[in-house]
Amino acid sequence: MKNVIADREIRIGVLGADRGRSLARSAKLCGLKLVAVCDHFKARLDAVCKDLEVDGYEDFDTFIQQDFDAVIVASCFHQHAPFAKKALLAGKHVLSETSTNNTLREGVELYRMAEESGLCYMLAENYCYTRFVQEMKRLYEADEIGECLYAEGEYNHPLSPREHFRYMPGLHHWRAQHPSCYYITHALSPLMYITGTVPREVSCSLLPPKAEGGKNGYVALVRMSNGAIFRIFAGVAGHSCAYGMHGTHGAMESVHGHGYFGPQTLRVWHEPWDVREGQCEDAVYLPNWPSHGDAAEQSGHGGGDLFVELKFAEAIRTGRKPALDAYNGIMASNVGIIAWKSAHQNGKFLKVPDLKDARDCEEMLEDNWTPFEGVENSRMYPPEMRVHYSIPEDEIPLAVEEWKKQGYDDGQIEAMLKK
Repeated sequence: MKNVIADREIRIGVLGADRGRSLARSAKLCGLKLVAVCDHFKARLDAVCKDLEVDGYEDFDTFIQQDFDAVIVASCFHQHAPFAKKALLAGKHVLSETSTNNTLREGVELYRMAEESGLCYMLAENYCYTRFVQEMKRLYEADEIGECLYAEGEYNHPLSPREHFRYMPGLHHWRAQHPSCYYITHALSPLMYITGTVPREVSCSLLPPKAEGGKNGYVALVRMSNGAIFRIFAGVAGHSCAYGMHGTHGAMESVHGHGYFGPQTLRVWHEPWDVREGQCEDAVYLPNWPSHGDAAEQSGHGGGDLFVELKFAEAIRTGRKPALDAYNGIMASNVGIIAWKSAHQNGKFLKVPDLKDARDCEEMLEDNWTPFEGVENSRMYPPEMRVHYSIPEDEIPLAVEEWKKQGYDDGQIEAMLKK
């Protein structure tokens, strides 16, 4: 890996001021020093830079040329690949949140650039690093349940109307346009991380929307490289962030009902005739953190934010690729894109092309379809494949109130409500 930094603090910049504020706390504990933040929304940028005492930039091209070693891309969901590619070209290591790419073409281009750059590229998938998922990985690698045959992943995160408008400023924001299954990495990536498998096929079916004009939830079945089936779902009422799996010699799951970001207990069980030496037939317990427990308890996303930054820093210092490198991150993100195509073909199982297969890559380079408006070098899906979200009339005053709190003026709000 290029630009290995073993003997000093790693200087980072963050694209996305709101997220930058929360990541700054964990950065200090990981040997990372936040020195610059970039955001196009000046009011938010100025407030965060004053709070964190760092330099602020509205223009990304100027920001990425500053004196830091790595960048955390925490911008809008559908913009990550273009920014990540510019960062790699500028010689920066990249930690990219949520989803790596919004078209299959972008995924191939980003993968090739990350590989050719020799720099660290990592998907910032914080749900891989909750205490219970880290414990599940430890148990799986110790052969506690044998080989995984079936698994379930849930990242089901309904929002109150006020929260929804806080995170979705306007009908042209990406949250108003993205299919629920595009946000699949929080549910799928931890299962990939635990088992070391990659997706090969996906079938997806849509659930009815919770309200008229709302989005559909989804259920996806993902066939993995070892033949296992993973069931993934999200988009309905009832918070759940949970993972479970059945193997050839037992099963384990995070137990529902312990809050959303709070600690979750783990259940591990075996059939009476299949209990091996040193195993319990049925055990339920709260796992310990593998390390940095006190700091993790103060970090975001159930402690996952701390470990994401620790793993990123570790990769830069050692020159070894992280588990969620460009290959695994983009493969996980591509599942969401292909799931949406499957949902519009009556749930047909569709192949998840392999980024390491040259023929598959050539086919993906021809696919630049997107559900998001205004994306360069892409084609919007036909109307029947787009999300048509609308704000209920009785909730518009609440939306306006929330957007004014964030600093949007009357003219901007009028444009945000225009269909």
